[in-house]
Amino acid sequence: MMLRSLVVLLLVINLLVLSWTAGIFSRWGWGPVSAQPETQAQTPIAAEALQLTNVQSSTSPAPTAAPANPSSSMQ
Repeated sequence: MMLRSLVVLLLVINLLVLSWTAGIFSRWGWGPVSAQPETQAQTPIAAEALQLTNVQSSTSPAPTAAPANPSSSMQ
């Protein structure tokens, strides 16, 4: 009898969660919060106004990559 009550309770809880996620309770304010993207939240950027710059440090040279396994390069 105890196991039957537990199964019925879990079934009722499962049906309630399914109803909640389907939005059945949203008319009473109990629905899930839907994640909607922001529309026109920022001013669009004009592509013509963008300038690409290449910044390199002239004080130190870029490090060179050493071979991962020096013994394999001798073969």
